[in-house]
Amino acid sequence: MAKGFGQSETFAVRDLVVRRGEKLKGRLLAGRLADGSPIDIPVIVAHGREAGPVLYVQAACHGIEVNGIEVIRRLDQEIEPERLTGTILMVPVANVLGFNYRVRQTVFDLEDLNRVWPGKKTGRISERIAHLLFSEMVSRADYLLDLHTGSSTMVTHVRYFGEDPTCSALARVFGTRVVVDEPLDVNARALRFDGKLRNVALREGVCGITPELGGHSKFDQQAIRVGFAGVRNILIHLGMLRGTIELPPEQTVLKLDTQPLTANWGGLFLSQVEPGERVRQGQTLGVIYNPQTFDILEEVLAPQEGMVLSFNENPVVHTGERLASLGLIEGIWENH
Repeated sequence: MAKGFGQSETFAVRDLVVRRGEKLKGRLLAGRLADGSPIDIPVIVAHGREAGPVLYVQAACHGIEVNGIEVIRRLDQEIEPERLTGTILMVPVANVLGFNYRVRQTVFDLEDLNRVWPGKKTGRISERIAHLLFSEMVSRADYLLDLHTGSSTMVTHVRYFGEDPTCSALARVFGTRVVVDEPLDVNARALRFDGKLRNVALREGVCGITPELGGHSKFDQQAIRVGFAGVRNILIHLGMLRGTIELPPEQTVLKLDTQPLTANWGGLFLSQVEPGERVRQGQTLGVIYNPQTFDILEEVLAPQEGMVLSFNENPVVHTGERLASLGLIEGIWENH
């Protein structure tokens, strides 16, 4: 059930007051640098002519993940508030510090912004950014899209909490060929996934998904097209826009394996599979060889049947480092 924030005649985010049928841009002040320069977050609010749900769309929670920014730019160009039902809250660059320094984490506290939600009002800068965005925008939304990227060796997919049927529906409608059910289990909590925006928001009644759109630090036009089409599908699904939802003929549902394959030997990892490729148990995924002698040091085998979700973008690995991630195939969604 909608929270009702999209029903009012105006939608205010601090001093940014948007009337029905309007779209305005503003900035939220999160703090200041030592020289007094502001640390402010760009926001866009499109308040539709007709009352309806509130959708929060965020990109660049990690500073090097830029494809979602371009998705939001295209969304901003596409949206006409006069033809919109409900309200869209857009944050094109959530982690402005990481973005400006071209790094994944937040500079100064070296924290992962997607592990500290809902943040703290008087915490470190990452926690303050999270608190600001969560209290002013996320908590007032009904649905959430947290746009991320992985690497060039990760298949484009959507992550969601499969036990919630509303979240499952959003994941399906977004329309990627691969979707990953990511439960918040013991292993996930050990990785601090309970501080991910999507998981925290769900506890507050905001159903969300996390699309992983291509590789970081560069524009991937195919992933951007998939991302924009996915956001548009979501808007149509929620009744916020008119149109036809476009889906692939089938979508593979994976259960995330939170224990990635790791290297027993240091060397160069030469993959013999591609992202999105189905593999059988015992199949060779790649080899690690000595860069000085070219001797094969280790043959890396698939521990079970599944699909290759990703493998190391950088082939140089040390003992104990991650090599690849597999997803266990739960089923197939067929779309007719």
